[in-house]
Amino acid sequence: GKQTDNLGTICLVYDGNTYCLLELILKAILTHNSIIATSESNYMEATNELILILVRRILEAYKIDKNLVQILYTSQVEELLSNNASIKKVIVIGNRSFQEKIKNISKIEVISKGYNNFDIYIEDLKNLHFIERIVEKSNNIDIYVKSGIEDIDEAIAQINFNTSGYSSSIFTNNSQNASDFLREVKTDNISVNSSPLIKEIVDIDINLFVIKKNMFYPNP
Repeated sequence: GKQTDNLGTICLVYDGNTYCLLELILKAILTHNSIIATSESNYMEATNELILILVRRILEAYKIDKNLVQILYTSQVEELLSNNASIKKVIVIGNRSFQEKIKNISKIEVISKGYNNFDIYIEDLKNLHFIERIVEKSNNIDIYVKSGIEDIDEAIAQINFNTSGYSSSIFTNNSQNASDFLREVKTDNISVNSSPLIKEIVDIDINLFVIKKNMFYPNP
């Protein structure tokens, strides 16, 4: 047989993005987990507090403990993640430096998701004008060029080491390199000869919120 259990308490560490808050709250409720959303920034605070009020009213209407969802603004994230034995998993959403910061201070398992950071690897300069237009639209783009990078493997290794894991693009006329890039780069959104700038969407796998077990019984 199969058994699925909830984890207990999930901690979301993020920058205040309302979309991220909504997605994590909904998935926590669906999997019967409680959630603490914590941020060092008060970005979108009023909107997020309104969301919290509405969610709690809905939970109360269905006779569910409204305290399953909490929002905490604190500059002491390290204290929260190092001493709170009730938190079973941490999900950090942000750029690579923010992810690394939380990983380094947390004593609890950390799942990282990036957004609003982009990677471009350039092999083919025929699209240079198009690439320039892309770069003008965002300050959060890391650019890698073939000059100084021996081959596609080194480019992929550098991107995987530096990326926030959100969106990466390759500009190339080599179909094999394009295929290798699509298969090996460890980001959520990957494209070939097109812009990496996509809407800020963070899709959190609902399986991260549950424990799945296979149970084996002896034959009667």
